Amino acid sequence: PVYSIEFAHIQEIFQSQRQSWNKNYDKAAKIFAETKSGAALRRMIHLQHNHLYDSSRLAAKTTCGHLTSGQKFLELIQHGKRNGKVRLFTFILSDHYFKFSETGASFFKDFTSKHAMHSNAAPSVVFAGEFMVVDKNKVISAPIHQNNEEKEGFQLKKQSSFIGQWKLVIDNNSGTYAPSKDMLPLLQKLFNAEFSDLEVEAISIGTEAFKSYREML
Repeated sequence: PVYSIEFAHIQEIFQSQRQSWNKNYDKAAKIFAETKSGAALRRMIHLQHNHLYDSSRLAAKTTCGHLTSGQKFLELIQHGKRNGKVRLFTFILSDHYFKFSETGASFFKDFTSKHAMHSNAAPSVVFAGEFMVVDKNKVISAPIHQNNEEKEGFQLKKQSSFIGQWKLVIDNNSGTYAPSKDMLPLLQKLFNAEFSDLEVEAISIGTEAFKSYREML
């Protein structure tokens, strides 16, 4: 399945900051090329997006509701597990929505770009990356990533205020849009605002924390 969750604080936190497509990524260059082949790829992505996100066409398979907490979010995605295994999810943030799907789902393997599919081939997004849900009781060696609270202008919540044993680990791993690591404090601030009861750790691709968490997959 694909998920689309309306977020209340995206524009408040990110304001005018947007991430354009990555001109150093060959697949993205092909998608957004001002050529006949580029236009054809974008049409194909629009079809893919509409096929998955058109709730009117998929009324019988669409579930709608209100997420009132991080706990409800975890329940929605079954605590980030399938068949007992930790799963990875691909996501984008648009001006108002958090859209995502399981990264490794077989249906998505042939897509030109999963991030472009979720964004409907938008030339820019607010953010794009991947996330996973971590059972903190099973984290042994993953380094803890701490943002500079004073520098970034917001405070991280104390762990005692979070629910249970779960942590949302979210990153900037997107070849198509390649968000700067400098935007990660804003990403963390957003998810703290949207899911105030859920512990969130925003990490950058290539760091030791990123590598350690990926070993859990």
